[in-house]
Amino acid sequence: MVVCCAVALAGCRADSGRRVPLAVGDTISGVVLSGSQPALVWVFQAAECLGCNLTDPARSVRALQRRYGDRFETVVLAVSELGVEDQGMVGRFLEAQRISARVAATTPAAHERNFGAGSIPAFYLVDSKGVVEAVQLPPPEDSLHSRSDSPGDLIRQLAENWRLEQTRQ
Repeated sequence: MVVCCAVALAGCRADSGRRVPLAVGDTISGVVLSGSQPALVWVFQAAECLGCNLTDPARSVRALQRRYGDRFETVVLAVSELGVEDQGMVGRFLEAQRISARVAATTPAAHERNFGAGSIPAFYLVDSKGVVEAVQLPPPEDSLHSRSDSPGDLIRQLAENWRLEQTRQ
């Protein structure tokens, strides 16, 4: 089931954007996370839902969800000049791809403020506190930056740490 939410976009100047993309160790902002478990944050242009450019990434997300189930939440951040108006289109795309995710929407200016210039599309794997543990950026970087060699190992480790935190409370 896709649950939609909007990202608050108030009060920032257009020239206050990040100059570099988020990196491992940074805290993610501009996306509301549940805070109850690690999250995969998938950022893309909402209009990409109309073409086939998201087919391979969608397949990867679906495979991760099948393999790791509820060990992490999936949040999709759709970047569009229309913002919230495109959430329905993104939600329908995710349903067609059999991806369970919470959808948030943001404008390009707000995205650049929070994530940095040129960081679309991208994947961010964050811990339950929103600290970036792995980043997959678009070309020219087009590589995985991670605290671990394997995203799967990292998901397992984050999920285990989260479960240990829950048992201590």
